[in-house]
Amino acid sequence: MATIRLDHLDNEAVQVLQFLHEKYGLFQRIVAGVAEVVPDTGIWRITLTGDVSATVNRIESRSEGESYTTDRGAGQVGGRTVAHRDGMFDIVIWADVLISDDDASDLESIVGYALTAGAHIAAHEAGHIALSLREESGDFYQDLPNLPPTEYSWRKPIACHMDDYRIECMTARVAPSPDSYVAYLDDALNFMRISLSQAAQTWRKDIESAYWLSLQAVNGVIRCIAYLLVQLTSPLDEKEFSKLDGWSNYLEPFWKRWEAAFGVLLPADQRMTRADLNAALENLCALTCEWVMEIGIFQNVDQDGTPYMAWKKQQY
Repeated sequence: MATIRLDHLDNEAVQVLQFLHEKYGLFQRIVAGVAEVVPDTGIWRITLTGDVSATVNRIESRSEGESYTTDRGAGQVGGRTVAHRDGMFDIVIWADVLISDDDASDLESIVGYALTAGAHIAAHEAGHIALSLREESGDFYQDLPNLPPTEYSWRKPIACHMDDYRIECMTARVAPSPDSYVAYLDDALNFMRISLSQAAQTWRKDIESAYWLSLQAVNGVIRCIAYLLVQLTSPLDEKEFSKLDGWSNYLEPFWKRWEAAFGVLLPADQRMTRADLNAALENLCALTCEWVMEIGIFQNVDQDGTPYMAWKKQQY
C-alpha cells in the first residue's frame, strides 16, 4: 500500500489528519482513489501539504524567482501532479481541501466531507497521470501550428481546462466533488468584473500588469465554466446560476456554445485521438477569443508575438 507524506503542516493540522486517518481511514481513502485510476502504485507518490507552493518548489527544484503559484484569481489550486523524467509522478494535495468551508461543527459532517473530498481530489489528480501516460494531456497536443496568433496565445490555459473537464467527467462518476461550483463561478465573475474595471482605469500607468490581470480574471471564469458544465444535470441547475450577477451580460449569450465546445470531450478514462483533441482545442481557442471580444475587451497578438489589449468600458 502506498503511503502519504506530510509536508509544511503545523502540529494542529497533523493531529487532525492523523485522527481522520487512524479513526476513519482518510489516507487509505486517498490512496485507493488514486489506485482505482492508476493501479500501478510504484509510479506515484502522494504528499499532503499546508503549502502547495513550497512543496512543489521543493519537488521540482525550482529556483528563486520561479516559484510555483497557487493563486488562480478567484480561487486556489487544490492539488498538483508533477511528472518526472524517470516516469515517477508526485501528487501534491493541499490539506485545506479536506475541510469544508461551511463551518460544520458536528463530527459526522466533518468526517464525511473529508472522506468525500479526499476521494475526489485523489481521483482528479490520478486523472492527470492517466492522461499523461496515454499522451493525451495538454502537454502533448497544445502546441498547434496553424492557429492565428491571438487564438494560439490561449492554447495552454484552454488545454488545461480541457484536461480538467475530461477528468471531472470521470470523477463525477467514480468520486463526485462534495462542492457545488456555482459559488465558485459567482466568485470568478465578481473577480473578473473588478479586475477588468481596475485594468481599464490603470492601464496607462502599467499596461503589462493590466493586460495580465485581465487575462488571469477571464481565464478564471473559463475554468469555472469547464467545471460547472460537468455538474449541470437538469434545467433546475441553470435556474440556480442564472441568478448570478453578471450572468445575462457575460455568460448567457455564449453558454450553449461553451456547452457544445466542451461537450465533444470524452471522460479521462476513455481514449481520444490527437486529431480530435486538436480540433476541440482549436474550436475552444477561437470561441475564447470571440467571447473575450464580446464581453468588452479587444485582445490581439501580432505575428511577431507582440500582445495588445484595449478595454471598451470603464466599469464592467
